[in-house]
Formats: sequence, C-alpha cells, structure tokens
Amino acid sequence: MTSPIAAHVDLVRLLYIEERDHIQNIRSAAARRGNSLEVRAARASLGTISVKEHRLDALASLGKFLSELEADVKTRPSEGDQ
Repeated sequence: MTSPIAAHVDLVRLLYIEERDHIQNIRSAAARRGNSLEVRAARASLGTISVKEHRLDALASLGKFLSELEADVKTRPSEGDQ
C-alpha cells in the first residue's frame, strides 16, 4: 500500500516534470528567436523548479521515515503485553 505522502509526492513530481518540459520548450523557442531576456527568465524558472524538486525529495524522505516509524510502532508489543 502506498502512503498518502508518497502518492502526493509522485503526483507533484509529475507536475514538475511537465512544468520543466514546458519551460525548456519556451527557452528553446526564445533562443531560436534570439530573445536573450526570455532565455534568462526561462533559466531562472528552471532553477526555481530545481529547488522545488529538492524540497520534494526531502518530503519523500520524510514520508518514508514516517511510514517506517508507523510500521515499527504497529509491530512493537504494547506495554500491557510484556
């Protein structure tokens, strides 16, 4: 079973991939037209997406940790059972 955090991370990661592809297409078109200002703006947007992806990776790690912790707590005997 996939945790809710993992499912959310996967969905957001797909959105970032689509956004990155779109901005790369804009950057390529601007470069062909010789519009250096638009190329620089697209590069900045790609940098912003990279930061978001790093944050998403951190969220995925946290989600994995929480899932493992939850599984550990569920399998640990309660104090009354000892």
